[in-house]
Amino acid sequence: LLLVWLVLLCGHALLVTSAFNFRTRDVLRLSAHLLLDQWRTTLLLGSLLVVAGAVVHLASEAVLVLFVWAFVSVLELSSRPLIDSVRKRFTTSAGQ
Repeated sequence: LLLVWLVLLCGHALLVTSAFNFRTRDVLRLSAHLLLDQWRTTLLLGSLLVVAGAVVHLASEAVLVLFVWAFVSVLELSSRPLIDSVRKRFTTSAGQ
């Protein structure tokens, strides 16, 4: 259970660091907060992990590499609300 929490936390940290430039400890705190606040994205990350594990178990890593574009596309589309939420709540605009 702790390992699942850690993997989901790292997934949120990856999404936050790919769009913003925060300090490491701020990224970790923000990611921990977003696990429950953005539960749909957390659920999607968990679902993608299960699907990736099933693909590797049933086929091979090569098949997973062939479908990585689909995983990235789904993740990018579903993470937009998370990125918008972080942008609105935790950053300031340059004009202020």
